[in-house]
Amino acid sequence: DAVQSAYDYFKSHEKGEFLWNCKPRFGKTLSAYDLCRRLDVTNVLIVTNRPAIANSWYSDYETFFGPQSGYLFVSSVDGIKDRKYVLSREEYVNKLNDTDSEKIKGCIEFVSLQDLKGSIYFGGRYDKLEEVSAEHGLTWDVLIIDEAHEGVDTYKTDTAFNHIRRKYTLHLSGTPFKALANDKFPENAIYNWTYADEQKKKRDWDNS
Repeated sequence: DAVQSAYDYFKSHEKGEFLWNCKPRFGKTLSAYDLCRRLDVTNVLIVTNRPAIANSWYSDYETFFGPQSGYLFVSSVDGIKDRKYVLSREEYVNKLNDTDSEKIKGCIEFVSLQDLKGSIYFGGRYDKLEEVSAEHGLTWDVLIIDEAHEGVDTYKTDTAFNHIRRKYTLHLSGTPFKALANDKFPENAIYNWTYADEQKKKRDWDNS
């Protein structure tokens, strides 16, 4: 339902922004990958304020997708950059120039918000993540902002996201109180799965 709701919204709203307001353990990571697969996108950018989340993004990629999916995983975030299937941006570009490049469907790039704000292309002082910025980089098919409520509503963060050219934006959060309170999203741009929804579903479950 979450995937279908976001898919339908994106197909009817150019540059649409959709929120999954879903409790922890819902499966937002895997559902987000499934949405990208269904949208048949090429370039996916995942940004989070919590680099520790990188592990679950990589684990679901390795378990359910892997390079055989045609998507390659790109990141320089500590904790996952040395994992089996993680490539640097430079390694990914080199693979695109290889003879087997027709097997590559696209990239899933994972970056931390701290690294993004530290980049000279986003007002910081370090020369990195050039490919992410609108001025120098590409148009991302989907920007996924994970745990969107955490530290994201700052002027500097908003400015950073404004410098990313993308077709669709998917916000993931377990507690997006600020975004909902600010009426950032219209009702048809939100999919809710709360603790109460889960208990109700368990109560009404047909065991047969």
